[in-house]
Amino acid sequence: DFNETSGRLEVRTSLGRARNSQAEVSFTIDVPFDTPVFVRTISGDVTVAKVRGDLQVESTSGTVEATGTPRVLRLKTISGDVRITDASAPDVLSASTVSGSVEARGLKARGLEVVSVSGDLVLFNTACDRAQLRTVNGNVQYVGSMSKGGRYEISSHSGDVRFELVGNGGFELSARTFNGEVNSELPLVMGKQPDEGDI
Repeated sequence: DFNETSGRLEVRTSLGRARNSQAEVSFTIDVPFDTPVFVRTISGDVTVAKVRGDLQVESTSGTVEATGTPRVLRLKTISGDVRITDASAPDVLSASTVSGSVEARGLKARGLEVVSVSGDLVLFNTACDRAQLRTVNGNVQYVGSMSKGGRYEISSHSGDVRFELVGNGGFELSARTFNGEVNSELPLVMGKQPDEGDI
């Protein structure tokens, strides 16, 4: 079903009222570069490429992927992976999945909120002023630069955390582990006396 009103176009799949209706639909939609795009699907993968307008994608069951998109606002799926390549965000980019991993390459944003309940968080060539990266059961890897005065919070309840910095900027580090080790390949200078469990 297509519905166009005052510069807004809605494309929907309707199965009608018949019971036990089953259908498989695949959309390929081309839009002008600067068009804001909001995609929502119950069961299916979503791939968006080279859209320059605001982008939001939600899927209940499926992989969500954004490539070459400079204004990503939110990418969310319940069961599936989130993949981001050569993208940026004007403010805070929110990427989340319950059962799946989040992988980003070449990502720039003012702020990042990346969450997975059961899956890894992997970010390569990343640049942001602040970040919150959280997973309950999975590993976290951040490879990128840090901004002066930035704040980066990374946590995993059950998994490894690896933080690889690009550049020579100084930083303050607070690390805590309940069952594991804290290792650093950089020389550390202690400031205040750490609390128990802190390094």
